Amino acid sequence: MRAVGLVALSRTRRLWVGLILLGLLAGVVGGLASAAVAGERRSASAPERLAQSTLAPDATIRFLDPTVAPEVAAELAQDPDVIARQPIASSIGRTAATKDWYYPISEPAPDEAINRRIVDEGRLPAPDSLDEVAISRATADSNDLHVGSSFALDLYTNDQMRTIGLDTEAQPGGSQIELRVVGILRDTFDIASRAVDRQMLASPAFYARISADPECGGCDNAFRGIAIRTVDGDAGVDRVEARLRDAVPSSERFEIRRLQESLDDARPSQDVTSLGTWILAAVVLLVGGVVVGQVARRQISARGGEDATLRGLGFTSGDRVRAATYPVGLSAVVTLLATPLVAAAVSPAFPIGRARMIEPAPGLDVDLLVLVPGAVLSALALLGLVAAVAAVELRAPGELRPFRPPWFRSVLAPSRPSVEIGVRLATDPERRRRGRSARAAMVGASIGVVGLVASLVFLRSLDHLVATPAAYGINSDLSIEVPEDAVQQRTTELANDPDLDAVVAEWSTPSIRVDGVSVGTVALAPAKGSTRVTILEGREVAGPDEVVLVPGLARELDLDVGDDVELTGTSDRRIDATVVGLGLDPQVLSSSPGRTAIVQEDTLRDLIAVDPGRDPYPIITVRYAPGVDHSAKAAALDERYPYGVMDESFPTPPGSLVVLDDVRTVPVVFLWFFGGLAVVAIGNGVVATGRRARHELGIVRSLGFTSGQVRSALVITAVTLAAVAVGVGVPLGALAGAALWIRVAGLVDVVPSVRVPLLAVLACLPLLVGMAAALALWPARWINQRRPATVLRVE
Repeated sequence: MRAVGLVALSRTRRLWVGLILLGLLAGVVGGLASAAVAGERRSASAPERLAQSTLAPDATIRFLDPTVAPEVAAELAQDPDVIARQPIASSIGRTAATKDWYYPISEPAPDEAINRRIVDEGRLPAPDSLDEVAISRATADSNDLHVGSSFALDLYTNDQMRTIGLDTEAQPGGSQIELRVVGILRDTFDIASRAVDRQMLASPAFYARISADPECGGCDNAFRGIAIRTVDGDAGVDRVEARLRDAVPSSERFEIRRLQESLDDARPSQDVTSLGTWILAAVVLLVGGVVVGQVARRQISARGGEDATLRGLGFTSGDRVRAATYPVGLSAVVTLLATPLVAAAVSPAFPIGRARMIEPAPGLDVDLLVLVPGAVLSALALLGLVAAVAAVELRAPGELRPFRPPWFRSVLAPSRPSVEIGVRLATDPERRRRGRSARAAMVGASIGVVGLVASLVFLRSLDHLVATPAAYGINSDLSIEVPEDAVQQRTTELANDPDLDAVVAEWSTPSIRVDGVSVGTVALAPAKGSTRVTILEGREVAGPDEVVLVPGLARELDLDVGDDVELTGTSDRRIDATVVGLGLDPQVLSSSPGRTAIVQEDTLRDLIAVDPGRDPYPIITVRYAPGVDHSAKAAALDERYPYGVMDESFPTPPGSLVVLDDVRTVPVVFLWFFGGLAVVAIGNGVVATGRRARHELGIVRSLGFTSGQVRSALVITAVTLAAVAVGVGVPLGALAGAALWIRVAGLVDVVPSVRVPLLAVLACLPLLVGMAAALALWPARWINQRRPATVLRVE
């Protein structure tokens, strides 16, 4: 045992530079994997940490009827669960240039106990400014706004807002104001917002202006509310809401928007990001482990003569393995120190996707709960890996059985000599060390092709989903807001339009309950053709006692197709209905896309006490006839129905899908990573194989092989490696990409339509083979520059 220690100490003194480099390499691998794990934790916790950092409201109570404001405010002031309150007021208007809706949220100066602001860029509006706003990052990105941008906003009056549901085509009659963006915020509003959502923070002076005289009918509108924080988050909101519902008469209406709803809506994208990050960490460990193992094997193989001497002196296989492993203790110490440094250095690259937008503290991050265990495990893994490699490499040669497939001789016999040698070098049925290099290259390249193709399939499927509204439930091309008393007239006018293939009135209400749970409910009333509901399971409603639920609501209520439910509303009717299908929300603008029920129009009207201008709310959806120019037709309808067509009229992906599209960074990173892995694996394999085959190539060169034939042999070797990787990787990659996409589609409740980008895959394959052939030219040049006699004498 003492002799083993002396040999290990001698090797450590002689090889300390190589051992430190091996430790650094292992530290980089362990650091990257640790950074990915820490990044996953950072991404998953970003929404909650942002809410804590900003003291975000647990709920915002908005008054649909302004007369309830004093009573609700009084109830909240004495509610034991409310620990902080903040009045808010939203001015509603349209941009003068594009007639799009905007909702600048105007607030007084933030209270220290609620709604602290994190300014990402620029500054907050000056307290006395009437034209400055700060916007959320998602608002800036989706509307192409930045610090310094300006736009004109036409505001509605208070009187108009009271009847806006009856006259949605009215032009704003209030002030026109010029708003200037002075800051961009990190805001909880962006946790799971839709592309049409906007968040704007104005000054206390602006708030005072619009709140000065709420009884002034001709004044600019102020859609008022109160933001609250409770003692225990969403659970406290439940109790507050229950008290408000009891205290405020049912005829007085308000709505509550919860922070928890945004957190729940963001979970599918967080699951996707988490899955992708764990895959990234696993791939880094797998590939990095192979690379570290190869480096360790080369270091051990370089001491083959010394090992033979030790064997002659009576060292057992175990002694020689220990003598090769003990010096790596120095490498393990280096790995222990390097892993957390590398992980911390890489941490600014995380979080990714939507989490990056809402990360409250971007930049360097030190997660000790991940970095410390990661460093220890990396050091131990290095010791174990080197011990395993040494145990394989230091076995007696007779213990190994080289791979000799019998079919090679018959297949290669008719081939040209350069082809036969090139294929043999790649498959190598005779030389065990060279065979390991070739087989390792095949495995690495195959993994790279699998990941490359899987990433392409995932990206293509995601792009198809975003570009196909029917896949996320929207079977119409455009929606038009119309006055309630003009629905019949507008549907008749549109039904007579030959450019439209379908015209459907959508009636929606938030006033229906399914088994006692409030849900958004929609009914489709076709006037021409049909914009059908996208059904995932079961069928559409065909009778007054049937209902279709969106999958999220069905999971929440633990319901399935065939189950019975009770439908209630604001009327005295109760309807026992059967769940006949699980489908996707067909509304362009749904207030609750994850909690929607679809019923027949008669059922909806039986369940609610009609409140003109408020409940139920109508829009008309249309689908263009085949061959119609979509842009030109939308412009014509916009001109025919001013303010009825706006940016929100076009199919807009739900919040969960918008957030999913934000994490496309993950498959894009995988695309480049796996593509690079395939190229590097083939390049390393052909270089290592060429160097280790210099003896065989020296022999054939002495027998008359030309430099061109040597190049051809190594090119064939590289092409063979690439061909095997392609043959194995393409089908496995397509299957892996399809399985991953189906899993992700199930998380966000969309049609799991898999798309394989054949052109992209076919374009990558010859590129990979061509790069492999090009990489073979370097070892061929190295071999051709050496005389055969010199190579053979050295051998």
